[in-house]
Amino acid sequence: MTTAVHLDQTALVMSDLTALLPWFTPPQQPQVENLSVACSLACACYAVPDYARNAGGDGQPRWWPFGTGYSPVDDRYGELLAAAGFALVAHAQFRPELAVDDVLAAVQDGRRALVGPVPGDLARSTRASAADALGFAAACYALPAFARQTGVGDLPLLWPWPARLWTPQDREAELIVAAGMLVAELERHRPSAPAGRRPTLTVMPGGAR
Repeated sequence: MTTAVHLDQTALVMSDLTALLPWFTPPQQPQVENLSVACSLACACYAVPDYARNAGGDGQPRWWPFGTGYSPVDDRYGELLAAAGFALVAHAQFRPELAVDDVLAAVQDGRRALVGPVPGDLARSTRASAADALGFAAACYALPAFARQTGVGDLPLLWPWPARLWTPQDREAELIVAAGMLVAELERHRPSAPAGRRPTLTVMPGGAR
């Protein structure tokens, strides 16, 4: 159930994201086929928590797609904002004609479409009940298909919930889903979010129906 507290936090996060975008510029020298792919990979790097980034000896996550190097962010809120920024730049490569306000409205609609875990669902892994589940789920949607390590039924190995809740879509839609999940995760980490009153919504409806 979405409460007024959740809506207030969503509005605050969307305001922070709106303020970020005019200043958000991806690094130069993408080492993959195009900027959309590069930004999708960078989004996933920041979406997952640092312990899951599989950084190499140079400290860069294994998905990092730019030649200028990975820049760690000091706090989780900042990391998630960076992830959302990369997701939206990746999306803009598909639909450059769309106004930023229209894209942000789609992201906000995607965030509102998130629902809580379905009663009776069995967690696919221990991440399903962990605080970082939304970050893992957002990374799964942000990653291009070729970069998703998958298991049985082409389910991403990072996916934290039951298989039927994984609903791959076209790339434009997947990036909006990823951004919506990141907004929800940002609400949990926003410094002003009152302890014990942060939203716990975790699953995008689709496979659950």
